[in-house]
Amino acid sequence: YTPNTVSISEFQRGAGKLIDRIRESTQPYFIIRNNKPEAVILPIEEYEELKKIKSEREAYAEIQQSIKELKQGKVIERSSLRDLV
Repeated sequence: YTPNTVSISEFQRGAGKLIDRIRESTQPYFIIRNNKPEAVILPIEEYEELKKIKSEREAYAEIQQSIKELKQGKVIERSSLRDLV
């Protein structure tokens, strides 16, 4: 796999055409400035999938933290909402 790259000046001159190419290829493009990657442009579907994965990972981390706190006795289990009142 060879990543698609485009210089910042090429991006500035032809952003519309680049977006069309990205949409057609479904591959991300790395924007290069001074021979270093500075940004990534990717199809909206890929972006949405990355957001979903990030959200799932964050939820998983919160669950793991809750389990850890439960095992450490930092969480009090209640059998019903009435126990809280």
